[in-house]
Amino acid sequence: MMNNVDLMLDKAFQAFNTNDLRLAETLCREAMRILPTHGDALYLLGLIAYREKSLNVALDLLHEAVTLYPAVVNYELAYAEVLRAKGLLDEALDIYLRQMNHPKVRTEAGFIYLSQGKMALAKQCFHTALKDDEKIASAYLGLAMFAKNKKERENFLLKAFSCEANENTAYQLALFYVRAKDFAKAETILKDYLIFSRDWTLFAAVLEGLKRPDEAMVALQKAIDLDAYNTGAFVQQGLLLEHSKDLDGAACSYRKALALDDSLIEAHDGLSNVLMAKGDFALALEHTRRVILHDPNHSGSLYKLGILLEQTEDFEEALGIYFKLLISKPNKKHLEKRIHKTILALAQTKKRLAKKFAKGWLKNFPCSRFAQQTWNMLKVLSVAVLLGCALPSFAFDDEQNLLAWDMKYAAQGDAESQYNMAKLWGNVSLSQSP
Repeated sequence: MMNNVDLMLDKAFQAFNTNDLRLAETLCREAMRILPTHGDALYLLGLIAYREKSLNVALDLLHEAVTLYPAVVNYELAYAEVLRAKGLLDEALDIYLRQMNHPKVRTEAGFIYLSQGKMALAKQCFHTALKDDEKIASAYLGLAMFAKNKKERENFLLKAFSCEANENTAYQLALFYVRAKDFAKAETILKDYLIFSRDWTLFAAVLEGLKRPDEAMVALQKAIDLDAYNTGAFVQQGLLLEHSKDLDGAACSYRKALALDDSLIEAHDGLSNVLMAKGDFALALEHTRRVILHDPNHSGSLYKLGILLEQTEDFEEALGIYFKLLISKPNKKHLEKRIHKTILALAQTKKRLAKKFAKGWLKNFPCSRFAQQTWNMLKVLSVAVLLGCALPSFAFDDEQNLLAWDMKYAAQGDAESQYNMAKLWGNVSLSQSP
């Protein structure tokens, strides 16, 4: 009987290592029907639950294994890993500190110290582990976080990969190359270690970087098939569909991501771009505000917010946004064109307020050709009103080019620090008359 159980569990571990979680679970449960308290069966079921992100289930299973077999180090270390994932860092650290005679455990303690901001202790753990065993890949991954420059970081990651070539070291090294935009190297490293959903998600980014969007879409679908809760894969899928002009498909992907996590600013930002392109300005405005609520200085979304406010004829708030951006980017002509256009639009219904905005702009940017032109046009408008003439129209010759640039800029989503809008106006009071 025992031989049959051991054989089943050997097959279960093999299935687990190839990510065939259903077969692994079935074999474990068959083994437990014979021996209900078999430690390895409890342990492996805990690992399966952990991989599937069922942390509470994993914690219960591994706690039972540790309670029944307290002398088995692997059970206790797996239990500590799940505690870490649950955010119970002190409890996990207590386990690691009891097992510090194992070099690999020192690296795990180092990662906890790192997450707690105890940098010196973390670095000490990584170095001490390598003194005992210079082939510990995770210690090199830890030291990579302390690298002084990109070359040093790459060397640490390469050492980790050479010590233990697996899906984790491959992922970390490939991620480094993706960030460095060396997509060819990233593909070479990652292609043989595509096991988990996150691996396929990163591989899709690699393929997109290599200008192979169709293959990237296949990789993303594989990532989603492996993990239906992979919000990053849905967002990336939305971006690819958006770039291919499939706006309905992109909107669907972004909404799937938000259904899983409504706080994802990337999904709100992407969906607002799609809705804006489809002409649904009111809903695009709602999603753009969600982005700015999370990151008030997200300049791409700030500019997009200004455009959407214009479309909904809230010219005053739009100007407030544009002037906030102009402070940090005073030489951007496209922004000045947009301010010029918005002030003139505001003047059609609120001439005095438009003149106050124009005066503040000219006072703070006296060398701006657009500020001077706007002020001059408003004076012409005032004369036209006094003479009872029809209001002049001030359309740009390059209006279509400006709108096309708006869409491109708004989609950039670059985040930079901004100044408070009050600095623009200085001592100019909006209640003063020209």
